[in-house]
Amino acid sequence: MGRARVVVLVAAAIVVAAAIAWWAWPRDTPETRIRAQLARLARAVHVDPAESPLARRARIGGELEEVLSKEVVYDVDEPSLPGLGSGSGRGALADLATQAAAAWTDADVDLSDVRVTVAPSLRSATVDATATLAGTRRDGSGSEHDRRDVTFELRLIDGEWRVSAIHVSARRE
Repeated sequence: MGRARVVVLVAAAIVVAAAIAWWAWPRDTPETRIRAQLARLARAVHVDPAESPLARRARIGGELEEVLSKEVVYDVDEPSLPGLGSGSGRGALADLATQAAAAWTDADVDLSDVRVTVAPSLRSATVDATATLAGTRRDGSGSEHDRRDVTFELRLIDGEWRVSAIHVSARRE
């Protein structure tokens, strides 16, 4: 076997191995990118007892700028807080999330049962999930778990998935 033939066989083997690796390597799919954005949103609204209100607002504002569309709309079914209801705008939602520290000494939001449906156009998606807030109330009434169904609508804006609408159902009993 000539030297040239060995070089060609080695080169062909490298090309085949590279093609198999490319095919088998996990890809950054729309669903994985959407799930990452929603996880980032859940982390953004975390209430840390050591965080000052100004630091909290700056952190939340920065995170939400990366996750939400500028004109995001939201509605929350919460009869006990009539001022919450519905609204629009990233800044308004950042202000609401910042105010959560007035009610909670610490709190975390977890998303479970996440079901992502990407439109055939690959430009929009809908996500249905269960959001669970676990925290300690500032008024001394102890810890609380609040579970709700939530629907997120997302759009692909400048190559990034952004939440354009949030619909939160009434509390599960």
